[in-house]
Amino acid sequence: MGYDLTFRLRGSGEAPPIEDLHEYFDGRRNYRMDSFTAQYLNEDTGVYFWFDLGEEHPRFQLNHARSHVFAVEAADEVRNFVQHFDLVCDGSESGLPAEFTPESFLSGYDTSNRAGYRMAADPSTGFEGWFTRPAAAIAAEWRWNFERATTQERVGESVFVPKISYFLINGRLCSGAVWSDAIPVTMPVVDCVVIVRERGWPLRLLKREPEILAVPFVQLEAIASHYRFVPGEPGHYQMYWESPPLAVIEFLRSAKAPDSAFEAVSADRILDQETMDEVCAQAGLQRVGR
Repeated sequence: MGYDLTFRLRGSGEAPPIEDLHEYFDGRRNYRMDSFTAQYLNEDTGVYFWFDLGEEHPRFQLNHARSHVFAVEAADEVRNFVQHFDLVCDGSESGLPAEFTPESFLSGYDTSNRAGYRMAADPSTGFEGWFTRPAAAIAAEWRWNFERATTQERVGESVFVPKISYFLINGRLCSGAVWSDAIPVTMPVVDCVVIVRERGWPLRLLKREPEILAVPFVQLEAIASHYRFVPGEPGHYQMYWESPPLAVIEFLRSAKAPDSAFEAVSADRILDQETMDEVCAQAGLQRVGR
C-alpha cells in the first residue's frame, strides 16, 4: 500500500517517450534503472521511492508507513520531473488533470499515510518492528544526512562527516554516528558514538576482526567540548587536527561500551511519534513503537 501519482504530458495527454525518460533518470543522482523502473535510493538519508515507466503513463510510488521526511525528499524529485517534461498529474477526485505542487503532494501523502500508520499500529498485522521518534528530531537528522555530501565537500577530504544513523540499544532507539581511526571529524550531537576500532588499536594487529562498540555521546563530549561547537539542529563539534591528540587516542583506545548488544535500525522503520499518537488515539489502539 502506498501513495501513487500518474503523469501525462500537458496538452497531448500522452507519456513522454521512453527513451527520454531513461535519459532523464540515468542523468540524476541516486537513481538506478531496472528495466522499466527508476528506483531512487539515497544512501545517506535512507529514503527510497520509484517511478514505474512500464505502464501507459509514468507512475510515481512511495510506500505508506513512513516518516514525513520521505515525502519531503520525494516532493523535490517529483517537482523536477514534472517541470522537466511539463507534466500534469491525474486528479484523484475530479478525474481531471491537475497541476503538481509540492504543497498538494505533501498534503496528499500525509493524509493517505495515516492508513499506513493505522496498519503499523494494528497488532493483528503481526509485525512489531516499528519505532517512533519526535518528528522534529527526525527532520533535523534527515536534514543533516541530506546535506552531508555538501558538507563533506565544504570541509574537504581530510575531515570525515558521518551520517546520523539509528541503533537499538537495550530496547531503546538511539541516534548515532560512526567514527573510526581518530580521523578529524565534524561530529553531530547524537545519543551514541559507534566506534570501529582495530583490535589492539593503534597497533593494528594483523588478522584480527575490528571491534564495533556503541558508547554514550557524553563520554566523547568531555573531549569534544574543547573544540568549536556550531549550534544547529543538530549542533556539531568541529574536531579538527593535523595529528590525533593524545586525549583522542586514549579515548578510542580505552573506550568501553555497556555490556549490551546493539543493532542498526533502518530509517523506513522509524515513524513520526506525534502522528502515531494521533492515529492510535483515534482508532482506540495502544501506542506502538519504541
